[in-house]
Amino acid sequence: MSVSGEKSGQVLSTHQNLARVKIKRTSSCATCSCVGMCSPFGKDWMIIEALNLPGAREGQNVIVTYEVENELKASFILYIVPLISLILGAVVGAWLDPLHNQDLSSVTGGFGLLTLTYLAIRFYSQKKYRLEQKFNPVIREILP
Repeated sequence: MSVSGEKSGQVLSTHQNLARVKIKRTSSCATCSCVGMCSPFGKDWMIIEALNLPGAREGQNVIVTYEVENELKASFILYIVPLISLILGAVVGAWLDPLHNQDLSSVTGGFGLLTLTYLAIRFYSQKKYRLEQKFNPVIREILP
């Protein structure tokens, strides 16, 4: 069972079937694990990219919905998978010891595999999930 969230906001810009929407932060944002990712836009507002199904135009107020369950899956992919790759890379680097210094090989292997993991996640997510409704916020309604 997935839990839906809903917020209202204003469309800042559109491109093809995507829209950048300015949304007012709520008290629930304070407990979100991703709160630091929104801070460049200030403490009162955040800007998200949402699928623009109803064809909202710049300046219009809209309702944006999202699935909390998919947010948890995304958090797992963005935090746990890279952590596992960091540890695995460090262990393999120390075991192979290509630099003839076990500590340096461990650090290099860990951060090397971590970097490759983040790049793989980025490219995979851009191809697979960018335009899928279930993994993105969606503009459901244009407000009058």
